[in-house]
Amino acid sequence: MSGPKVVRVRTREERLADAQAWISRVEAASRRWERQVRATGLATATEIDATITRGAELSRLLGSHQFEVVERQARQEIGFLDRDLERRRQAEAERRAQRRTRNRRMVSAAGSVLASCRNAGKTLPTDVTQSLERAASGRSDNAEAIEAAIARALETLAEPSGAGRASKAQAELAGRLGSDSSPRTLAEWLAEQPAGDEPIAGGLDADLARFELEAGLERAAPFAERARCIAAEVSDGRRRLLYDSLRVDLSAAFADWRSREDLREALAVLVSELATIQDHSQAAEFKRSIEDLLKNPTPKVDAMTALRERAGAWLAGHRVAASTQARRDAVLSGLAAVGYEVREGVSGIWPQGARLILRRGDSPDVGVELSGNLATGRLQIRPVGLEDATNPWDHGRDIDIEQRFCEEVRQLGGRLKQNGVEVAIERASPVGAQPLKTSVRVERPSDEQRRGTNDRHMRGQR
Repeated sequence: MSGPKVVRVRTREERLADAQAWISRVEAASRRWERQVRATGLATATEIDATITRGAELSRLLGSHQFEVVERQARQEIGFLDRDLERRRQAEAERRAQRRTRNRRMVSAAGSVLASCRNAGKTLPTDVTQSLERAASGRSDNAEAIEAAIARALETLAEPSGAGRASKAQAELAGRLGSDSSPRTLAEWLAEQPAGDEPIAGGLDADLARFELEAGLERAAPFAERARCIAAEVSDGRRRLLYDSLRVDLSAAFADWRSREDLREALAVLVSELATIQDHSQAAEFKRSIEDLLKNPTPKVDAMTALRERAGAWLAGHRVAASTQARRDAVLSGLAAVGYEVREGVSGIWPQGARLILRRGDSPDVGVELSGNLATGRLQIRPVGLEDATNPWDHGRDIDIEQRFCEEVRQLGGRLKQNGVEVAIERASPVGAQPLKTSVRVERPSDEQRRGTNDRHMRGQR
């Protein structure tokens, strides 16, 4: 295959920028993981240190120019951190939900036991009565105090009446608590109490536990307080209606919080990526704007969204421009090294999407044509014959020209690889598959024309 070729070019600068971007994403994911596990005690100091060490290893790989390894390990690390954080959150949320469910059932049990004592004519100590009343009305969430009060009330109910026989209510409650042959603990009894509000209340317990874990106690507190008050509602229908309403409100608050956190994380990644662009005023300005916005504990969603879009669009455009110029420079310098005439200012007169013909130094009537979309890294490169009215092209030379061109492309790839540039041939035509393309020979540009080229643009984008 030695005819026209379509190649994909990735420069060392481009590969370095991509690897740095992946490291920035890992750093952001590590910060998110560490912040969550530290705040909620979901990981040990040893586990946190191990995560930090893995991140440092990526920087070492970058320093030794192992770009592909950096990207592969970065993808794996981000995936691992996300899965690990979710696993830890889920386990902790389930534990907290179980605790909430147990506490909610104790509140319900407190009301039942208090009513049974009153119906049985049993007198409870004042502190026990007050504790049960506070629990039943949703004014207490002290699980230990409620549990102790229920236990003492059950002991009182189990005592025989003045006639030496237990009342019907006492017998029923004692039967639910246990028998002489199979005694049950208070915890077991609570777990077996009828849960008429399930699965609504149970789902709310899980939602509250997750919101509390991720958003924090302060944000979850108003919803937890509403849940305690609802649990004390006497009417079953009204209680379930209030539970439904609370779950809707909690879901909306959770969605809003997650939306803000996602924006914060995206902006934090942008800060890290912008920091890798040195000596560029626009990058520095965007970085400062984002940092100032993130200092606000409650930034507006619209402001975060707009800034993320503007900074992200600029960063993407900057990378495309820098990568395009780096590819252009790499290809031209490589062709110059294998014998083609690349004069000062040529890069500036080869705009995006245009065709450029370079003459071979030792054969002025032979050249190479460059075309394609350098922004995507895809470039067509093919040999051409240069002719004029007095010297038409002799197609009998086509095979020799194409074979020599094939060797030049091989040399070009080798030279570029030495400079960290990847060149992959995506498509090539066989020798002689089509006549050699010809082009009208043009004179070299004058010194004045060359001075008119915009080489400063090329240098400014590096």
